[in-house]
Amino acid sequence: MKSLREKARRYCWIPHIPPDEYDPIVIARADGCNYWDMDGKEYIDAVSGIAVVNYGHNNRRIIEAVKEQLDQVTFSYPSQATTETTLKLLEKLMSLLPDSLGEGKVMLLNSGSEANDFALRAARLHHVAKGDKGKYRFIGRWISYHGATSCLSCTGHPLRRWPFEPQLLNFPMVEPPYCYRCPWKKEYPECDMECALAVEKCIKRSDPDTIAGFICEVIGGMSGGFLVPPREYYPMVKEVCEKYNVLFVDDEVINGLGRTGKMWAFQHYDFVPDIVTTAKGLGGGVVPISAMIASSKVIEPIYETNTRFDLYVTYGSNPVACSAALAGIEVLLQDNLVEKAASLGEYMLRKLKALEPDHKIIGDIRGKGLSIGVELVKDKSTKGMFKDQETPGKEVQQRAWEKGVRILGTKGPGGGLMSDFLALFPPLIISHRQIDKIVMVIDEALTEVERTL
Repeated sequence: MKSLREKARRYCWIPHIPPDEYDPIVIARADGCNYWDMDGKEYIDAVSGIAVVNYGHNNRRIIEAVKEQLDQVTFSYPSQATTETTLKLLEKLMSLLPDSLGEGKVMLLNSGSEANDFALRAARLHHVAKGDKGKYRFIGRWISYHGATSCLSCTGHPLRRWPFEPQLLNFPMVEPPYCYRCPWKKEYPECDMECALAVEKCIKRSDPDTIAGFICEVIGGMSGGFLVPPREYYPMVKEVCEKYNVLFVDDEVINGLGRTGKMWAFQHYDFVPDIVTTAKGLGGGVVPISAMIASSKVIEPIYETNTRFDLYVTYGSNPVACSAALAGIEVLLQDNLVEKAASLGEYMLRKLKALEPDHKIIGDIRGKGLSIGVELVKDKSTKGMFKDQETPGKEVQQRAWEKGVRILGTKGPGGGLMSDFLALFPPLIISHRQIDKIVMVIDEALTEVERTL
């Protein structure tokens, strides 16, 4: 395996990892929640590849569906032709949504970045069709990530933004609903929901006639260790958006399709977005695919005015990818994985919270379903953050990997917004026994890292 890892270091350009730190595991095979390296060492994958293999590695039902499709049609360009598999997937996706969204349309693409990019373009086109041509900007939130395309302009992740700042669009940002480190130094629920009020203030300051949409991950993603806003937050923000003719774009690239214990993360709150995007787990880790779902409210002005949307991608709606997505959704529904994600997530959160009194660097544990974050702090009483040169998250990750559990441990998004954190988002088929081992290994890794601090 050593020679293969050397080849990886020689030829792979992994932009976010310094070359001298790139030392990947070379996977020989995978199955369910586990994979094995070239030396035969077994790992529990507590991050689903990277929030992708939600139904487990090498899910046979998905693979068999793809095999069948490979013998039928492997490519069609949707403006010229489509396939029965593609149409079945579109119908199935719409059936999973509330009626107010279910009367809209779906655009199938290849990645989360593309889905979010086209969501912004659809929102812009909606306003152009209505005659509001000045609406072109989007409000994003700090501590967020929406992809590597033009949606980087509304991504609130300073470490990912700063090299490209001269190329980014002038989009305003608001503080996130982050109760553990409230930007207004208040305590919930006596906080007047300043985080929600901030969205209206931002729209007013930025000129409402220029604001086309507000984009967020309803339950925070990996960029911020899965922040969970108060229940009042989204109904308040949606009301503000409607008041100022601003579309609400919900990025469910990571948290859609059952991961949070609901089919969609927005279903934890009393509101419905105007546009929903999903990706990652949609293809089950077998074939890349994403979807942008726009409500009839968004679509109708575009069709009524015949406003042209002359953009698409070559492999969008690929029938092989559609077969993987359709089979994955059937697995999700037939095996009751949404409900299992809810109960297993509660179990995992309880087990992790039981560790908190024994570890001086655990600051906050949060999440919904099987999207869970553990924020690490230098001082519990002050919630002090670790310095740039201190890397406890990465060190806990490394020690966990050595013990056969793959987790994500990293620094916060930069800019003094958040401390180091651990992120856990295992496949929805994870077992109680595997959760027990994951938590035990994290406990051991935290203890070892604390001794070095």
